[in-house]
Amino acid sequence: MTSLKLADMKTRAHAAQLPSFIEIFDTIAADWVKSLGLKKQYDSSQQAFSADMNHNQRIMYVNGLNYLEVSQLCWRDDYTIFYAEFNRKELTSVDTSLFPNNEAAAKALFTTAREKLPLGI
Repeated sequence: MTSLKLADMKTRAHAAQLPSFIEIFDTIAADWVKSLGLKKQYDSSQQAFSADMNHNQRIMYVNGLNYLEVSQLCWRDDYTIFYAEFNRKELTSVDTSLFPNNEAAAKALFTTAREKLPLGI
């Protein structure tokens, strides 16, 4: 019987998973975020699960003066709800359980956030 190292098991498990909501949003919003002069500063999918006690899926883009954050409301109770906020003001939110898949939900969040973002940032 061959034993796998924990790192090997994590790699295989991650490879078998579908992209997360945050990973999909990051792909969809890449050009828009860049056009705003924002750069990715934090991506929870790049952190170890035990890196901190906040296990929400989250991504933050910043440019020194402004930031855009997309985050899961709660990893335990409201894990299907994601919101977008700009400088601590909520732009929109979606409940992924109301969409056929994460891609459709991420597109909806992106579209509404883009429409509601203050002009002239």
